[in-house]
Amino acid sequence: TKVRCGEASISIEIENADLPTRNPNSGIALVTREDVKRACNGGPPQNFASLIEQLIIQRLGSCAVTLDEIASTMAVSTRSLQRYLDSEGTSFRAIADGAKMRRAAELLADTSVSVAEVALILDYSTRSHFARAFRRVHGTSPLEFRAARSMLV
Repeated sequence: TKVRCGEASISIEIENADLPTRNPNSGIALVTREDVKRACNGGPPQNFASLIEQLIIQRLGSCAVTLDEIASTMAVSTRSLQRYLDSEGTSFRAIADGAKMRRAAELLADTSVSVAEVALILDYSTRSHFARAFRRVHGTSPLEFRAARSMLV
């Protein structure tokens, strides 16, 4: 890691190989390019569902991601959280499932973490359960997805 000072802006260079290194002080177990984009120029969430999705992604792999846990974090009742999401035409389950699949795609594309470890991080009971869910959403297996992404880089 290199830190440069005395330039137009302070920058930190991180080798791609170092991105999947675990940060013991972070709720996020692995850092991807999308994590960096969200942190740098994503700006504040544009709606309640976006906020919930960010909270879920931050917690995946480090603690339970339940409706009750997220409601507690936000200091609202579970029912209030459900009402807010209903008013935006979505549900906690839909946001959580979408966040898991988005995070799965990020981890498969930007890290060398095994498919089994991605399944574990995303709290799937088995690798095959994760693979079925991934195929349902992305139309391809996790390994095929990773192979296709590696050809693009």
